[in-house]
Amino acid sequence: MRWFAPLALFALAAADVPETTIPAEFGLVEGVAWDARSQQMFASGVEDGALLVREGDHWRRAVLPYSVAGLFGMAIDQRRGILWIAGGIAGPTRNKTGFRGLIGVTSQGFEAVAKLGVPATDTQAQPGDVAVGADGSVYVSDGATGNVYVCKPDCDALAPLLPPGTFRSAQGLAVSRDGRTLFVADYGRELFSVDIKKPTRATLVAAIKGIDGLVRDGDAMIAIINGDGRKVVRIAFDANGAPSEDLLETSTGPGDPTLGTIIQRRLVYVADAQWDAFDAAGKSTGPARQTTIRAIALPPGPKPR
Repeated sequence: MRWFAPLALFALAAADVPETTIPAEFGLVEGVAWDARSQQMFASGVEDGALLVREGDHWRRAVLPYSVAGLFGMAIDQRRGILWIAGGIAGPTRNKTGFRGLIGVTSQGFEAVAKLGVPATDTQAQPGDVAVGADGSVYVSDGATGNVYVCKPDCDALAPLLPPGTFRSAQGLAVSRDGRTLFVADYGRELFSVDIKKPTRATLVAAIKGIDGLVRDGDAMIAIINGDGRKVVRIAFDANGAPSEDLLETSTGPGDPTLGTIIQRRLVYVADAQWDAFDAAGKSTGPARQTTIRAIALPPGPKPR
């Protein structure tokens, strides 16, 4: 795999981050990412693997160097100038035999960096979210098998981070401020932490179910919860690791909120991903609607420990 040094980037959009919508023509959108250098926002298309780029007040499709089926969670490695994206297949994805794994492209220009498939034995894998560590390691969650994969710098393949069966449906991921801990949302269970240097087990840290998206905010975690409890909460931990939960917003839908990112002290997230517009077989049950991207100001959090 090739690593790219950051490029001298130009600001292509205004620095402010207003709420926005993605036109219905782009279909089901799962995640968003933000490149701080270019001031560009990206969004991922589940149905046809479109990487969407916001320029001014409109969205366009980017040309990727890899063939993909559907795109899901994303994360930017700002230091190295790489956009990492989980690729996979869900019910609404049109290409049912496409790529499952992780792709990396330069965050400007979208040049090829890496294309790393899940292990061949993981035939039911569904990569869903991505997190990047300070050392450049990339973590990928798998909602179907429960696995969490890692690509360490210069890797040429995804490797399981934890023993099989640790999680049932790994979803949102976030690396702690000090880089020592990976937080993993197990959708039907709770929020767990994993010691990155000794990833032999997961430790329960907050009994909160239904977390889809997870974003670090200082030493706290922002959880985007969907299903029966559509809301956004911030989870802070005291000196003993005990969690406390603050409600930031109750999502109004009509569909489920999914993934998000922090841009200039605002949580920007997909507020209506439109999974409700598809049946269990992945067939559309009605006309597509535009996707709402919410931006909410984040109140001051706990002081760093």
